[in-house]
Amino acid sequence: MDPEQILSVADCETERTPLELIHWVEETSKLFARSETAKNYARSRAGLARLFIDRLVPLSHFVRHLFDGRRDVVCKLSLEDDFDAVIVDYRDRPLRVQKLKFSHAIHAYDEYLRRVCLPEEGFLSALGMLAGRGGQADDEPVNNIAWLNKSLELIAETVMLETHKDHGRHASLVIVFDDYASFRSEEDVAALERFVTNEILPLPLDFSKLFLLGWSGDTLLGFSLGDKARSEEHTSELQSHVRISYAVFC
Repeated sequence: MDPEQILSVADCETERTPLELIHWVEETSKLFARSETAKNYARSRAGLARLFIDRLVPLSHFVRHLFDGRRDVVCKLSLEDDFDAVIVDYRDRPLRVQKLKFSHAIHAYDEYLRRVCLPEEGFLSALGMLAGRGGQADDEPVNNIAWLNKSLELIAETVMLETHKDHGRHASLVIVFDDYASFRSEEDVAALERFVTNEILPLPLDFSKLFLLGWSGDTLLGFSLGDKARSEEHTSELQSHVRISYAVFC
């Protein structure tokens, strides 16, 4: 099959329940995994593959954590405005609509995809953990403390790009991070959570919630933001504070 024919605009725009989306992403990933040509097309994020890799796969992970099995929830891509996806919860009235914006805090993202995207078993298989800049890792801790702190720095820098922007109380920011090379242990994830609580949440983010979603789909951390209005002077102080506070793994 021509890899460009695996996805259509209608496929990407279809409204699905969480379970329907999860199954569709898994089946589509298997189609991409059938040949090196199709794998390379997906990894390059050419054409509609960019929507699949950057938005639909993270969305499937997200709804698996929060809405798996729910038949009264639907989700779909948002191809308008400044958002990447929309989730509608029909359980209560008025309907609850949640808009999602995805950002990737992954070092050398294109190279990263070439290493973790579409193994033989399919896109979402349970991989052996991968080393930060090499091939498959063994059971030893990945890289070192410096790499973990670099990952925190990248997450903070990604969040900073969203400060001082208007999004609204029904919008959530989802930061997709590397949980293959970093944050593999419970201790590392706990340190990440402390870092976000202490250094990221005080920033002026106009979202109702912040989520950190591991690329593997195994990790989702959620934080309520509420009203984060801040003066310019206070924001400058916070930015300076964040830049010097990454070294929580020392």
